[in-house]
Amino acid sequence: MSYLKSRCDEPLVDVTLGQLLDDTAARWPEKEAYVFRKQGMRMTFPKLKEEADRLAAGLMSIGVGRGDVVAWVISTRPEWIALCFAASKIGAVAMPLSREYFLWYNNKEITQHALQKIKSKVLVMENQPASEHFEGTIPFLHKMFPETRSCKTRDLTIKKVPILSSIVIIGDRTHSYV
Repeated sequence: MSYLKSRCDEPLVDVTLGQLLDDTAARWPEKEAYVFRKQGMRMTFPKLKEEADRLAAGLMSIGVGRGDVVAWVISTRPEWIALCFAASKIGAVAMPLSREYFLWYNNKEITQHALQKIKSKVLVMENQPASEHFEGTIPFLHKMFPETRSCKTRDLTIKKVPILSSIVIIGDRTHSYV
């Protein structure tokens, strides 16, 4: 937890982001935490807490713990918010990565170096179909990490990024592992 000491009449709040969500959900059970107009989705604080708790449990089940880095390449969608809270609830480091940088530049060495540099244990990606500028999530992962072609669930070992132990792909209402 960060701590800043300076002259101020208001004391710093001594809670984590996860605790803040829990407190807010209990205090304002009917209030909306966010609205995603494009997806037609509204979420109250208690529902966001429930989703963050579920994601935190999922992250812990694949070995994420305090201090581990959870990186993600996701567009602006509801999962982004819940994932940030989920990581904070277990003491993991939330590391959102730029989609444009990560996907569109399509440079294997830069991508692997970036994940190695930040010591990402888990990479969460949005399942995107092929388009004019992008080959699709699964072909992209196979190109970036050839080991994903033959690995089994929960048995990922990538030579260039040895700390990366899981890649989670999210899609519309479905979740899967590579």
